[in-house]
Amino acid sequence: MIHLQSSARSFSEVCERMAPACQSQGCGVLAQHNVGDTLRSKGIDYSGQCIVFEICQPSHAAAILQADPHLASGLPCRIAVSQQGSEPVSVSMFSPEQLLREASSDAVIQRVASQVEQETLRIMELVAH
Repeated sequence: MIHLQSSARSFSEVCERMAPACQSQGCGVLAQHNVGDTLRSKGIDYSGQCIVFEICQPSHAAAILQADPHLASGLPCRIAVSQQGSEPVSVSMFSPEQLLREASSDAVIQRVASQVEQETLRIMELVAH
């Protein structure tokens, strides 16, 4: 499941709001990948804008890894900010709760996944509105 929010804010404004929104939820931005620029640098005709933010709340990541280190490939969470032409800016992410529910039935992972879902949805709301 993909969570999606539209924003009336500019692309750059939504991106600038990511770090403070993450901090408000106890998360940090580990990296950001400008996918649009990368595609264009490879000679691909991509006219849109797309930045993927890798975000993490350390205690949640530690709890998941302690419960099942094989879930490391699902970390960190990613939130994408994109825009095609004059369309509204979109903020999107795969549901952390659903992804982790499919990967593990461990009660600790399920509890943490629910918390991560709430926090990342709040981040999306804060950057979009």
